[in-house]
Amino acid sequence: MEILSMSDLQISLIIIGIIIIVAVAIFNWLQQLRYRREVQAAFEHKHDDILLDAHHSDEPFQRIEPKFNKKYRM
Repeated sequence: MEILSMSDLQISLIIIGIIIIVAVAIFNWLQQLRYRREVQAAFEHKHDDILLDAHHSDEPFQRIEPKFNKKYRM
């Protein structure tokens, strides 16, 4: 068995590396849960879109075309 032929330093470094990797994975998982809850709380409000509702518009839609300023005309 090659594991038994490794030094104590090598075994401890492998164990420390595994612990760090697991800790980072758990931390990322907790962060993802927290941010997912925050986003769901921010977007859970149900309301009508005032821009798409025709009842709130007093005037009919009239498009305004862009125009050049008179002093820049040739």
